[in-house]
Parts: sequence; C-alpha cells; structure tokens
Amino acid sequence: MKPFRIRFYAFTIALIFSVISLRTTCNAKNTSNFTTRGNSTPTPESIQGLWLRDIAREFAGDFNNTSNEELGISFNQQLFGKFKYTNVFQDADKKVAKIASQLESKLNETFSILNQTRNIIETYYGINKVPVLPSAISPCNQYESDFAEYEVTNMLVNPSNSYAEQSINLNQVLQKQVAASKILKGIIKQHYFLSHQDIFLDSNIDLGNDAMLWSAYMSRISYKPRNVMLLLDHGGSLSRQQFLLVKSLAKQVISVLDEHDKIGILGISHDISKPFMTQQCVAPNLSRMQLSEDQNTLTSPTKHNKKQLLKFVDGLVKGNGSTNHSVGFQQAFEAIHASNVAKNETVMLLYISRGLLSSLTEAKLVLETILNQMDEAEHNIIINTCAVIDAAKQVMYETHFLRDIAEQNYSKYNIDFDDIVHKGIMLPVNSTDSAGLAIARFFNTLLVTPVYSMNYDLSLPKWDAETNSLIVTATIPCGTRGEIGVLGVDLYFGNLIEDVTYYSNYVQFSYAFLTDLDGTVIMHPTYPRPMVVREQPNFTKIERLEYGLWQFMRDKSSGRADMEWMHIRTKYFYKSVLDHYKVVIVVKEYKNAPPPKRPFKVSWFESATANQLVHHRLDVIPASRMCKHFNQLATLDAGSLYLSASCFQSPTTFLHSTSSSSFSPLSVQKCMAFLKDNTRFLSNPGLRDEIRDDVATLAHVLEYLRTQHLQGAKGRYIVRRYVTSPTGVMQTFPGGVLAPGFEPTKRSWYLRAVEHRFKTILTPPYLDAGGAGYIVTVAYATDHVVVAMDVTFGYVFKLILEHMPFCSEKKIKCFMMDDSGYLIYHPNLIDPNGHGPIEQQHIIHKEPQVANDILYHGHFIKKNLCNNFADATIQRYYKLNTSIDEVVINAVHGEHNAKYQVSPVEGTNIFIGFVNLSEESVTTFCPCSMINRLCLNCNRMEQKECECPCECPMTSETCQQGYKSNNMLCPAMPEQTFSMPTDLVINFNHDDEIKACLPILCEKLTSYEGCLGVLGCEWCQVDVDAETLLTTPFCTSIQTCFNGILGSPTPYGDTSDRSLNNDDLLGNGYSPIGPVIGSVLAVCLILIFSFICYRSYTSPTVDRFYLTSAQENQVRMSDLNISDDYHELDNHQNKLLQDSKKPEPISPYCVSTGYRRPPTAADSDHGYSTMIPHDESEHLSFAPHEIDSLEDETSDGASINTSVSTKRHHRLIDRSKSKKLSDITALPQHKNRIMAPVTVHRNMEYAQ
Repeated sequence: MKPFRIRFYAFTIALIFSVISLRTTCNAKNTSNFTTRGNSTPTPESIQGLWLRDIAREFAGDFNNTSNEELGISFNQQLFGKFKYTNVFQDADKKVAKIASQLESKLNETFSILNQTRNIIETYYGINKVPVLPSAISPCNQYESDFAEYEVTNMLVNPSNSYAEQSINLNQVLQKQVAASKILKGIIKQHYFLSHQDIFLDSNIDLGNDAMLWSAYMSRISYKPRNVMLLLDHGGSLSRQQFLLVKSLAKQVISVLDEHDKIGILGISHDISKPFMTQQCVAPNLSRMQLSEDQNTLTSPTKHNKKQLLKFVDGLVKGNGSTNHSVGFQQAFEAIHASNVAKNETVMLLYISRGLLSSLTEAKLVLETILNQMDEAEHNIIINTCAVIDAAKQVMYETHFLRDIAEQNYSKYNIDFDDIVHKGIMLPVNSTDSAGLAIARFFNTLLVTPVYSMNYDLSLPKWDAETNSLIVTATIPCGTRGEIGVLGVDLYFGNLIEDVTYYSNYVQFSYAFLTDLDGTVIMHPTYPRPMVVREQPNFTKIERLEYGLWQFMRDKSSGRADMEWMHIRTKYFYKSVLDHYKVVIVVKEYKNAPPPKRPFKVSWFESATANQLVHHRLDVIPASRMCKHFNQLATLDAGSLYLSASCFQSPTTFLHSTSSSSFSPLSVQKCMAFLKDNTRFLSNPGLRDEIRDDVATLAHVLEYLRTQHLQGAKGRYIVRRYVTSPTGVMQTFPGGVLAPGFEPTKRSWYLRAVEHRFKTILTPPYLDAGGAGYIVTVAYATDHVVVAMDVTFGYVFKLILEHMPFCSEKKIKCFMMDDSGYLIYHPNLIDPNGHGPIEQQHIIHKEPQVANDILYHGHFIKKNLCNNFADATIQRYYKLNTSIDEVVINAVHGEHNAKYQVSPVEGTNIFIGFVNLSEESVTTFCPCSMINRLCLNCNRMEQKECECPCECPMTSETCQQGYKSNNMLCPAMPEQTFSMPTDLVINFNHDDEIKACLPILCEKLTSYEGCLGVLGCEWCQVDVDAETLLTTPFCTSIQTCFNGILGSPTPYGDTSDRSLNNDDLLGNGYSPIGPVIGSVLAVCLILIFSFICYRSYTSPTVDRFYLTSAQENQVRMSDLNISDDYHELDNHQNKLLQDSKKPEPISPYCVSTGYRRPPTAADSDHGYSTMIPHDESEHLSFAPHEIDSLEDETSDGASINTSVSTKRHHRLIDRSKSKKLSDITALPQHKNRIMAPVTVHRNMEYAQ
C-alpha cells in the first residue's frame, strides 16, 4: 500500500510541475505582445495612434484652463495681492484662558442649580420628616418648550416660613431653578431628582426613557466589585415585544458595569447560545453554539468586551421551541463555578425571561436544579428574575414561577433543603422606558448599605437616542449621606464645549482639544463634531493623540509645553477648568511654511458689489426675482451668502435660532447691514471679528464667478459655483437655501482641496442635494480660499470621450480615479441593474484585475494604516503617487489576458487609464466584505495582497489585532450630510409663478454628444422595463428619464418639476410599437381579472373569520393586509396584523457617501435567520393555549430603541430556500379557535 501511495504522490508532483511549466510558456507568449525597452522592461503601447501620456498632458492643460477661467484662479491671485494681511493666530495663551473661563462659567451655573435645588429638598425633608420623596423630572417630556418662564405656585417650600403642612411640587422646583439660569440657555436638556426610596418600591415611576437617568444614579454609588451572570431567554414563546425587552434589559446591565466588575452571559432557548469568552478578551460572536464541554466564564467588561457582548445580544434570534429553563440554570451555575471570582464576593444571577413552562412539572425540576447547584457553590449567589410582560399576551402563572426562582421557594414544591436561603427579587417589566429603574433595583440587592460619593460629578459624553445628541450628566447626592436621592442635570455636550469645537478650521496650524483630569480626550479635531455624531463615540487617552504631552501637564493647572519633531515645532497652551477638565490649544510652526494670514480691514470696492450679495435664507427675505434651480429655491440677481456655525461667537445659539421658527427677517437684515457697513459703526450681531473681512473678500471672487456662470461657454454643464474661506464663510451662485448645520470646511471637496493645495482636485460622484442628479465637484485651494464648482457627471464622461475617443469601443474600458483609488468615472459606475449606490466605488470594486497587478508597482501605490480613535478602528486605505512621471502598465504580463495603462494628470489629484480586454479575461478575486467595512483578515496586511479599503477593530487586549502606536492618526472623516434642508424645498408642481433659473430645452438636443452632460438633461435609451433598448433614443429631462431609463423614478422622490407634453415624454422619433403592445396586454389582463372575479363570486363561499371569545372581534380575512414581514414580525401564531400605512419606496441611490453599516447581528449569522411557521412553543406544550390579540404587538415598543448605545436594525430573511405554504392553515383545537380554510391570494414565502 505504501509504494502505491509513493508512486501516486510522485505522479501528482510531476503533473503539477508540468502545468506550471506550460503556464509559464503561455505567459511568455502573451508577454511578447508588449514593446520592450532593452530585454526586460516593457513600455506602453499606443492605442489607435494615441499615447496615454500625451492624453494625460491634454487633460492637465484642460483642467488648468478650467481652473483659471471657470474658477478664476488667475483673477484671485491678482485680487488678493491688493489686500492688507494679519496673522490668523495671535495670543494663544489669552485664548486658552478665555475658553477655559467660559467653560468654567457654564459649569459653575450648573453646580449652582444643583446646589440650590438640593437646599430646597433637604430643607423640606428635614422639616416634614417625610418617609418617601418621589422622583421627578422637568420637563416631563420632550414636547415641552425649553425652560421658559414658569409661574411657580406657593406650594413650594420656603425655608424662612413654616410650611410643614404643605406638600412640595418637585417638578415646579426643578422647572424654576432651570428657568432662572442665564448662561445655560439652550444647554440644559432636563433637570431631575431620583429618589433613593424608589429603589425599594414596587410601583412604576414615569420618567420617560429612564436608562440614562438611573445609570447616572448608579454611578454615584460606591459598589464593591460586581459579579453578574446574565441568563437570557430567547425561546420561541416570546413575542416580539418581549424579545425586545430581553435585549434592552441585557444591554442596560452591560452598560452600567465597569472594568472592575465581571460579567458572563448565556442565551437559553431549546439549547444554549454563548459568546466564547476568556479572561483576556471576547472572541467574535459564536451564536447558537450547541452544548459542549467548553466552559463559559465571567470576564472583565472592558470597552472591547462590552462591544462584543452587545453584538452577541443583538445577534440573538428567537429559538424554535420552548425554553429549557433547567439547562439554562445548569450552564449558568457551571460558568460561575469556573470563573475566577473571590470566595468572599457575591454573584448576581439575573434571569430575564417570559417564564412560560413547557409542562406543569417543569417548575419543580428547575428548583431542584438550582438547589443542587447552590449546594456546590463556593460563592454567595443571589438569583434575581425579571418577567418581561406583553400586554397582548395573557399572564397566568409565569410571574409566580419566576418569583419562586428568585425567592428559592423550595417548600412550595415539597423540596427538602437545609441551608439558609438568600432571597432575590422578581420584577415585571412591560416597557423599555422602565429598564433603567429595574436594573438599578436588581443591583441594589448587592448592597447592604449604599455608600454615595458626595462630590459633584460630570460623566463622559453619552449618546442619547431620544434627542440624537451627546449628553453630559452633572450629578450630586441629596442628603447628608446621600440618603434622600440624587440630583442631576443633563447638558447638551455640543453646546457645552462649542468654544473648543469651533476654535479653528486651520487644523494643520492650530487647534484646540479637551481632556478630563484622567487624561481622557473627550474632544479633538480627529473626532467628529458632536452635532453630527449618531452613535456612542469612543474616547481615548491623550498619549495616543498627543504623544509625550500628558507628563508635562498632568499635575499643573496651567502652563505651556514646547516640542519639536520632524522640522515642526509644536506649542501647547493649557489651563484647567475647576476639577474636571483641561483645555489645550495647539500651535504648530513649520520651518518651510509661514504661519497663515488673512485679509484685514477689507472694504467693498464698488457699491454695486454689495448689492449683488443676498442672504441665503431666500425663504425669509425673498430676492426681487426668484427662480427654481432644479429643486432649490434660488435667484440669479445676486449670489447668496451662507455663514456657517463657526462664523459666530456662539455657534450653537446660531444653530438653534436658525433652525427654529423664530428666525425673523430682522435678524437677516441686521446681519447683512453689519457686513456691508464700510464705516464699521454698526453693532456686531454676534459674528466673530474676522468674518466681516472674509465676506467682503469673497464677494469680489463671487462677482467673477457670477459673470463667468452667466456668460461662460461651459455654463450649461456647471450646476453652481462657490467660494469658501477657512472661517466658514461661503458664497454661492446661483444663490440658494442651505441647511443651518451645513459646515463647508468639513466637506470632502474642501478637505481634499486643502490637502492638495494649488492643484485642481475632483471628487468621486455623489448625488446632488439640490436635484441636479449625480455631480462631481471640481475645486482649487489657494492660501486664503477654496473655489469650487459642481459639474454634471455626464460632463466628466464628455471630457473623457473628447480626449480618449477609443473609450466607446466595447473591449476597452476607460476610467478616472483620485489619488486614493476611488473612481470618478467608470462605464459601470452607474449601472441600473447593479447593486448599491455609486458613491465611494473603488478601483478594486470595478477592476480587480488591474488592482491585483497594480499593487506590484510599489513606487506607484502604497497600502497604509492609520488609527481612528473616534470609532476605535484601524483603517486600511490606498494612496497613489501623484508626482510619478510615467505610465504604469502590467507588471505581471499576460496573467489575466487584460492589458491596462494608468497615468497621473499633472497639477491634479486624478489618474486616467484604460483596460484593453483583447481576449476573454480570467476572473480575479479581491477580498471584500459585502455587509460592512470589516477586513476579512485582521491578523495581517500584505502590501501586494489585493483587498478593498476596510477597517479592523482596535483593541488594547490580546485579541486579533491590537493597538499599533506606530500607525499615523487618521484625519477627521468628511461630513457627508445633505446641504439643502428638506423642509425648505418648494413644491414646484403647485407653484407655476416660479420659473426655472436657466431653462434648457433638452428636446432640442438631437444627438448623444450634444445631450451628454447638459444640466438637467439625460439621453434616454432604455425602455420602461429597464432592459429593452429604445428604437430611437432621445434627449429629455432627468425627471422623465433618470439614469437613461424611461419613466425611472428619481432618487429625490418626485416625479417631474413641470407639466410634460407627449413630445417631452416620447421624443421626436419615439416608436409607437411599445404603446400598442402595452394596450393589448392591458386588455388581456383585464379579461383575465374579470374571469377570476366571476369565478370567485359564483363559487361556493365560506365565511372566513378569526374568532376570539369576544363576538365583536369577527374580522374577515379579505379585509386584512398581511405584511410582507409576516414571519419577520414574529407572527408564528397566524396573527392578522393589518398594515395601516404602506412605506414609501426608498431609492438605493439615497445613501450618504459616508455610510457605514453599524454592527448588528452576530458575525456568524450574516444577516440570515431561520424561521419555521407555527413553531410557537405554546403549541407544543401542555400549558393552556393563550388568546392572541388581533392588534399589533408593537404598540408599546414600536417607537422605542431597545439598544442602549446603538439603533435597532432589521434582519434579513433568506428566501433562497423558500417553499410554498399550504392552502389550508390548521389552527389547534381550542374553545377560542376554529378550523378555517384560508385561500392565499399572493406569493407568500418563508425561510427555513
């Protein structure tokens, strides 16, 4: 046998070598098609007599002329030579002191509010000796107005009088204290009092969504190390509402623990689900693991572990059968026994369940299991249970069963026991709003006597899903020992630290950041602005962002530190704010670059110039002649001025005033009068000192842009032009309305232009917020401004066809990409039948063959790593060498039967290239995640290994890829929100008086070349079925034929902005064959439908009812619209949920370019779940059947986000293995149910 194996292996090896030799010979033959320099170095070939290097030079000249003529770069250089200048950054030490003083004033008033409220409560408490003082909050809900003047009745306690008989209205006390504040107007979210007595009461307390409130309460208590074992019921008996409650409660437990505690978690249905946990880190989620000998243990809830535990909870799916309570407790106790917990410490085992039994004898079995495990336990274990309640499901004995578990009521089941029982508590929870209080009550069982921290405390910023903002909580105990409760004030973090956030937009020269006294950085330029944060951010230590600084400022209240590295001298000015924060201003001096300067005391040169600038809020003060620029309200009489939040002394006050209905024309008039005042006598309406000079400077630039837009030859391809200063001043033509939160200096086009200063940059295409379709931004940055214009995506293709006419051939694919590898043009970039939006498509996505080969050119492309501490990820990205002076061609010749050439365009950030598929190419593969940006292999990164730009989690533990200190810092991510407010879009269909700003008759453009790239026009070549090519293509508006498909809806959700006649819709040469065939098909469909209706009404009928015990609940099946999410919404008992509102279709193009898929389900689940109809465990149990409600179970939880830190996401259903449901659905025999034949008039599928 062995000799045979040896001969077989030898034959196999010989065969492999033969194949390799044959392939080498083939590759050598293919290589002969290349022109060679010498013996080995290939040189580029021409294509149709054109050389790519010459084409690149033509592009360079074209873009240089565009910058000078259309953007006015030459004009700007002459203009800015006439101004006086002053340094941008002066007296950094005085500025840091000013910022610290303003922040200190806000904190002092916050603590003053808390102190005054505490004095009132303690005085009343001492006089009346009340046993219970209830919790209170103001405002009571989010719909109350901001703390306006509130008349407080004399029911309030007055320490100077005797009000022993009178009660106190705590809500009015809280309201009055906040209404009296001056500095904190618009900063306070809510003021509340949390009573210590409420922890011991069984009654519910309505404080709204209380998770953050009671988390703040628990943060004031000095706990011993807390050891928690979570047991989560996710069996088939849970309703959708109950399942959401289980997850919400589990997340609340995880969120309140810190690194000094320990936690374990198990999911129980018919089997065990658990994450693989160790003492060092938590591995990726292993959902729905079968029972095994591997022990689950309690581990420290570090930041990384918490993230993985939350992912595990999110990834739980409902089981198929009844919950095996005994196995769950058996596994939970084994995990506790195997954990490294000191014997003198207490472990809380918290079971969150519905409590439904599969049989009446199971309760005794569960108690016996608990007793046996308690006898073996070396720790003091307290068992608490939480009953999740759904109002739509009748509660029978479930709460009794869970209470028996918590109290270990062995005698009830005739179970002998000897030891003293440490009783826990059982709490019913029917809403996520009360999850915080329930968890606080559970943790209270771990305390003998609570010990409160008596100092003022400020929390780290926390994401508040209720207001979509970051919140900082200031708290203080009430009572001499904290025995009364905790007072708290929630502050909007963005408003609190606005002076730090908006200190400077010259981040390459100077910026400010904020740390706490432990060295945790809570605001930094690498973090996103608080107002654009949409999930809980990550905070890191100062040493990771500003290396070596903390050792100089740790123990000092103020001072300065100087460092020098790589020809950059960095100065740090810092100052402490009370005992909570440190404000730091950083100033960088470059040896090869002078400090930035700005124009100083600029006047309006001509009186006419001032009249040609209006405020962008045309809805408040309309211009003399209004027009519509696509979907945007605009004017051609003048350019529009937009002042971002960074232009104001109080940015958040400006944002609040402009976004509210109180924004008046008088405010606009005062602002414009101040800016146009050459005498400089008018009072400042709240702008920063340098803004007036920037507005006057940019007005002269805009006048050039306005003239060029109206008279230039390329005006028909340009959507708008604009100029922006580093201070956030932006002027646009045609002038239009912009959203108040829009920050131009944070946009991608601005950041790219500053990165490539004195070069023309192009951005990848994105959807224009104003209705112009897909656009590309062309921008140019000088020392003082960034000038930009938006051109149509078709215009870019038009340029490519002009310089590269061979791109129209089928076997040649031309492309244009930026210096990061993201495509600006590719023939498949807009694919009607493709998947996903066109934004942020990389060369790897569209040309993996080129990407695989191009990585061998190390001098041309490099794969980089950077640390993004804002979301705790390590980013992998590509950077192309823009200074290379050669054409890049195949490095491995003939490998994929595809030749390519790539060349940089001098003076820009772009590269042009083409792929020549002369033969049938071989498909190649580059690893890319299809569900998120996670790298498929985080353990290693190879320069020559092809993969999509991706990210890996950053951890400080010994997990997959730890924190790498030698990686550079990632710059702040560009903000990608739409710039036009949706509430200010005019309904042009019903407003005939507003005409188009630049009317263009697309129907008069009879050729493809003439129609290509023209504003608002589209070459219509595909019929309404999105497949058939039109016999005679024609040019029409994008509303009629978006993306070249006749009748295709636009991503803006509108139809047409004008009344269309037949010529507009059909074009001059449209074939009538399509309508004739459509009419014939319509008649046939009508006849078929009539026949079906006749058979339905003439055949014997059976009344189809779903009966409950109430006779008035009869509902006809045909009257109900069963949702497509029938099984997804947990309708496993044939509940008939009626959709009250059909959701509007969402275009796949309406996706933010900065979109990232947040972590949702378990890694191993990949968005697919298994669901079997009618597998409810009650149907298989011996327990009495329940009476199901016909109402939607989500009445209580539909508007509730069950996640503490992230939003809830829908799961996908795998329909690849669908089967047809039977025509008859058999319901169990029961006095409240009947057998009913059901005819399904639709394609209904379910996933196995």
